[in-house]
Order: sequence, then C-alpha cells, then structure tokens
Amino acid sequence: MTNQTVRQQVSLSAWGWFATLGTCFALHPLISDARYLSLAALLLGVVVAVGAALRLTRSPRLLVIAAQLVVAVELVVIGFTDEIVPRPAAYEILVARFAGFVDHAQHYTAPMPRDADTTMAFAVIVLAVGLVIDAIGVTMRRVPVLGLLLLLIYMVPVAHLGGQVSVFSFLPGAVGFVFMLAADESERLTHWGRQAKSVSAAWQQGDSQVDDSELLRSRMRIGFGAVAIAAVLPLLLPSIDPRIFFDGGAGARSDDGDGPLRVDDPTLDMRRNLDRQSDDVLMRVSGSGEPAYFRLAALDEFTGDVWEVGERDDETALTTDLRLPLPVGGSSLSVDRVQYQIELTDDLDTTWLPTVYAARQIEIDTEWLVDPLNLDVRADSGDDLDGATYTLLASIPTPTLSELREADAIPEDLEPFLELPGGMPDIIGETALRAVEGERTPIDQALALQSWFRNGDYDYSLEQIDDDRNRTGLEAVEAFLQERVGYCEQYASAMALMARQLGIPSRVAVGFLRPELVEDGVWEYRGHDMHAWPELFFEGAGWIRFEPTPQEVSREAPVYRDSEPTTGGPTSAPTESEQPTSDPTLDPSDGASAADGSEGGGGGVARAALLVVGGLSLLALVSSTPRLLRAAKTRRRWQRARQPQQLAEAAWADLRDHVVDLRVGWDDGATPRHAGRSLREQLRTGATPDVVAALNHLVLAVERSRYARSVNDDRDLRASVERVRAALAIRRTAGQQRLATWLPASLWHPAPADQRSRRRTAVPQRDSVLTLGGG
Repeated sequence: MTNQTVRQQVSLSAWGWFATLGTCFALHPLISDARYLSLAALLLGVVVAVGAALRLTRSPRLLVIAAQLVVAVELVVIGFTDEIVPRPAAYEILVARFAGFVDHAQHYTAPMPRDADTTMAFAVIVLAVGLVIDAIGVTMRRVPVLGLLLLLIYMVPVAHLGGQVSVFSFLPGAVGFVFMLAADESERLTHWGRQAKSVSAAWQQGDSQVDDSELLRSRMRIGFGAVAIAAVLPLLLPSIDPRIFFDGGAGARSDDGDGPLRVDDPTLDMRRNLDRQSDDVLMRVSGSGEPAYFRLAALDEFTGDVWEVGERDDETALTTDLRLPLPVGGSSLSVDRVQYQIELTDDLDTTWLPTVYAARQIEIDTEWLVDPLNLDVRADSGDDLDGATYTLLASIPTPTLSELREADAIPEDLEPFLELPGGMPDIIGETALRAVEGERTPIDQALALQSWFRNGDYDYSLEQIDDDRNRTGLEAVEAFLQERVGYCEQYASAMALMARQLGIPSRVAVGFLRPELVEDGVWEYRGHDMHAWPELFFEGAGWIRFEPTPQEVSREAPVYRDSEPTTGGPTSAPTESEQPTSDPTLDPSDGASAADGSEGGGGGVARAALLVVGGLSLLALVSSTPRLLRAAKTRRRWQRARQPQQLAEAAWADLRDHVVDLRVGWDDGATPRHAGRSLREQLRTGATPDVVAALNHLVLAVERSRYARSVNDDRDLRASVERVRAALAIRRTAGQQRLATWLPASLWHPAPADQRSRRRTAVPQRDSVLTLGGG
C-alpha cells in the first residue's frame, strides 16, 4: 500500500467527518448549549479513525461498519451513563435520558435552554449521522447519495424556525460535502493509470506514485466556486429577508437583544422573551383612548411543567373575515366597545395576532383563525406577519361586583379549565386556602388571591429566570411560594393553579402590558412590555382578567366594584393618568372603513413561497454547476481550435473527457493508438462499423497532428467524438449516464499539460495504421 493510498483514504474519511459536523452545525439555533458539537466531534473522530484503520487493512465492508457501530455504542455508554459495558442498565439510563430530552423539547421553544439530556441527545444524533455518512460515503463509496441526507438535516432547523436560519449555517456542510466529493473522485480516478505532464515524463515516472496535483488545483477551484455561488446567490434574491443573513438565524432575539422578537409559540416558557427584553418598538396602537392589555394567546392547559396552548381545531375555528361571536358565558352583562388601529413593526415576528379580549371583528387583508372558546387569533398558514396593520373592534366586559357574585354554575364545557396534574405540591393548596379564608363566593376568593400576591410581601425579579431553567413548572411555583420572589409568569401561574384548586376555571394569558404615549393618540408597546396574567371565568361575564403581579411592574389591579368601571379593565381607583376609553356611540359594524388603506400582512405567505422558490433555485444552481462548467470547458476548447493540429488535439481531449466522465478506464500515459485499442475493447460487443470508423478517425487524426509533417483540415472530428461518446454511453447504466452529465469526473481529473508541444516523430512503420478495424 502506497503512501498516496493512505493519504487519500485518510483525506476522504476526514472530509466525511468535517461534512457531518459542518452540516449538524446548522442545528445550533435549536439549542442554547453548543457543547453538543464538540462532544460529537470527539466521539465521531474516534469512530471515523477506527473505520479508516480497518479500511486500510482491506477489511470487509460489513466488518468495518459493524466495528464502528460497536465502538460508537461503547463510547456512548461510557460517556453518558455510569456503566462501562453496554448492559441492560446502561440502556435503561439512555432511554430515560432520551425521554427527558423529548420532554424538554416539547416544553421549550427554540433555542431550548441548557439541559444535560438535550445536549447528550444532540451529540448522539450527530454521532449517528456521522456513522451513516462514513458508511455510505467512505466505506460504500457512494458519496453523491449523501447530498440528499445532508440537505435533509439542514432543513430540520429551517422547517422548525420558519425558514429564518442563517445561510452561513449552510456553508460548513456544503464545503465538507463538495470536498468530500472531490476527495472521492481523486482517490477513484488516480487508480486508473499513470498521469504524466509530457510524453517523456510518462516513461520516466514510476508506477508507485500518481501525480494528482492537477486534481488538487481543480478540486479547489470547483469546490470554492460552488460554495461561493451558494453563499452569494441568496443575496441576489429579493424574496429573502436580509435578517436571515445577519440575525443569527435562531428565529428569536439573540442573547444581546438584537434582532426581532419571535412569538411563534407563546407556551409559557415566557422565560426566553422575558430574558431578552429590549426597548424595540413592537406595535403601535391608536383609537379609543389608552389601550390596556393586548394578549397574544390564552394558555389553557397545564402539563405540570408549563402552561401551553391547548388544542385548536381548524374545523371549528372562525376566520377574521366574519363577525365574531360574544365570548363564552359573557352575553348577559354590560360591555364597553372599543376600536383600535394596530400596526405591527418589523421587530415583532408573530404567528399570533395581538388583540384585546374579547375581539368581535378584525379587519386585516390576510385570513387568520379565531378559536371560538378562547378568542385568540392565529395565522392560518403559520407564517409570521411582521409589519401588518389591522383594525380591531372589541367588547370589553364591565361587570360589577354584585353581578359577579350572582354568577351561575360553571358550564360543563369549561371543566377542562379545572384540570390539574398529579403530584401537586401541598403548598399550592394550603396557600390558596389561607389566602381566601373567610371568603364565600368565587369572585371574592379570586380577589382575595389577587390581593394575597400584591399585598403579601412578594417581590418581583427577573433573576429567577436563570434559577428556574432546571426546574419543572410545579417546582418553580413551589419555590416561588416559598421564597416569595418571582416574575410575571410565576405570579400568573401560581394564581391560576390556586384558582383551579378552589374550583374556579382559569387560564394564563400572554401578551403586552402597558404602552407608552409617543404622540397624540398613538401608543407604543416595546419588548420589555411582554407580560403574563391570569384570566378567570364567571358565568355571565365570561373570562375576566386579574393582576397578581406587584404594582411597580404592572397596572392597577381590577377589583370590580359596583361603581362604573373604565375601559381597559376595572381598577381599584381611577388615577390622574387614566383616560376614558369607551365610546358609547361606536358600533362595531361601523368600523369597517377604518381599515381602508391599511397595509395588509399578506406578504407572509408570499415571502414563504418566494423563499421556497429561492431555495430550490439555489439548490438547482449548485447542482447544475459541474454540468455548466463542463459545457463551458468544451465550448472554450473547440472555439480555440482553429488550425488542423488544434482541431485534432481538441477532438482527442474531448473524447478523453467523455471517457473519464463515463467512468471508463483511461490512461493518460498511453499513446493514442494504445488508448484507441482500449476503447475498442470497451466497444467490442455490438460495435457498429461506423463507430469503429469514427474511433479510427480520431486516432489517426491525433497521430498525424503530433507526428506528420502536415495535417489536412478535418471538420468532421467533432461528429466522430459524439458518435464514439454515444456508443460508450449506451453501454453504461442510466445512473452512470446521469452521473457523467451532472457530476463530470473530468473536472476533477483534468488532462495533462498541453500535448501539442510534444516533439513530433515519424510514425513507426511496423504498425499498421488501421489496427482497430479488425474484429
């Protein structure tokens, strides 16, 4: 085994290792802990080294793959369990840790917070991908097949994050794949025979070493050219948002607060968005006085870990082009009607439409889905609508305390809002009973719970977010009630759970708290205004909000006195800064004209479609690059051939490239006549006389161009090349023909230096010129 063989085998294995890590680097927007990649690099490096060593000893392929699999399993057991050998106990630990990862992934949106089980799972996934790539690409020598696998891995974060993944996340994997292809072709083609830069060098060069310097240079040109096209083309496509290239691709605000605030899944894990507050303006509101609480979604299910959006049935959902019904249970009491014009800025990417409860009519260019029970509004297509404008007509419940005390029994369809998970800490129920001691009616108990948090020596702090990353939802609530320090999520979650324990239907709302007046009648909500609060149900009034979060970071808490409340929610007492927000003369049906000329959000669907088209165009261009380069090379060669000698050399070089593309053996050190005999052997079965004549034509032409004193002008050489090429191609499989077209090997295996400078000598008289004509 030569040193060159060892070098080529190691090179191919190393590029496979790099392609795996480069492609899986694109997964980093899904997880906050980047250590998964370094762990996987170490484990995969050992496995790849084992495979390379076995391949160098010419071990059977199945043995190589089996050995790598055994080593990989052993490394995972040693690295991520307390065991040393793969015993049943080790598998139980791994299964439990993967279950922890699945649970973590279901409860947190990307990027998932740091978690040991999640980091382990990502590392093992990358290791498994690397095993497949090494087995298919290096052991089985089917590198082109890997392109689809690598693209599939890259599409995981793209699909999960709505396409907002940095294009530069694509480049490491693309570089690895392109150079893995080049290494594979280099190793394969240099075994066909000696390569020489001149005729004399062909006789002086030893058999043990093949010169692949030209391959290396060609490989570098084509590899970097393809990657450069892949990187630059998206910049030329106007359908792609420039933030895809510069916001880090996570689909959410970066750790330093730059980039748009992402609200795809308002599941309460609100920790991510609370921890990344900023002063960026997210929405502007004008209309019926000072707006109050704008909510994104109602979180109606508590899993034991988080509050999350329950099932939303598309079949029963209403669309925003219809008049919406009165809220469930809220038809008998008075309401205030309000109308707002809302503009979402580019800094808020959301698939949930901010609304005031309870929306009655929404005028927006695109179609949104409204859940009839929760009255939250989500995008029909799942696209975000940053920059959308719309008009909102809403009826805000204004019940009095007396009316709420007379509320009827809870409807059966609201019983899911009383469900609690198993294993509830005792402190939740005990605190609830202490807080409502002496209160008889549900509304009085709800107000007592609210007062308990606002007046019960509780403090507000976002520092608890870091402390709660490794706690479940119940653990976080338990710690909050014990330490009496938390943030809005914990206040809202604790009160909602305590209300359910007392038999009051509850849910948690996520949205925006208080705006800032920036000009006459225009209010702005910023990133730091994100908030969570509980909503409790009372028959006759429907869902009404409460505010347990301390007053220094929230508005006045509603107490629902028997006095006339103000819009934006009843408050304990009017303040000087509050303005009347109701308009008794406003009828929701009269507000349609308010949306005239508003800028719709229809660009979301169109942008997604254009993004898909742009991505497919990029893929098509990258995959077509070798074919285009090959065609350009051929065209340039024939254009430069003007003299008879040049035409003959161009024809011979073109024939040689076609042979190499079809993966038929070609020895660049052989004479034209010897090369012709080899091709004649390839064409022996079923070769027609015209094909044999065309091959003779080419051999004689190139011999005369190199050795004869004069050469006749021959314009039929190109037709002869095409005739021989077609005869060779028809003997190859359809897959080999496609490979020759789309991945021409002659680009990686260029012809030796210019043959035309060779010294001409007389044709040997002892050889018959027409040696190829016989059978």
